[in-house]
Amino acid sequence: MLDEPAAALDLRNQGQVLNLLRELAAQGLAVLMMGPEDVRIGPADDLLTDRALSELYQVRVRTVSYDDDGTPRRVLATSFR
Repeated sequence: MLDEPAAALDLRNQGQVLNLLRELAAQGLAVLMMGPEDVRIGPADDLLTDRALSELYQVRVRTVSYDDDGTPRRVLATSFR
């Protein structure tokens, strides 16, 4: 889950950020950020849970898993109630 992670960077730094993200994903790691003072790096299975995402972003998050023609998919849903 990234919202334009390299949008404000020059081409050289965009490449570095995107390569780093590929390396982290290949290792099964994830990065969550809520500003520069709250950055969490760890196993994706630990960080990308309903509880961890809800706590960090202060909004109720639910993950929904489904099968897309044989390919497992997972999406996030939020609730602002």
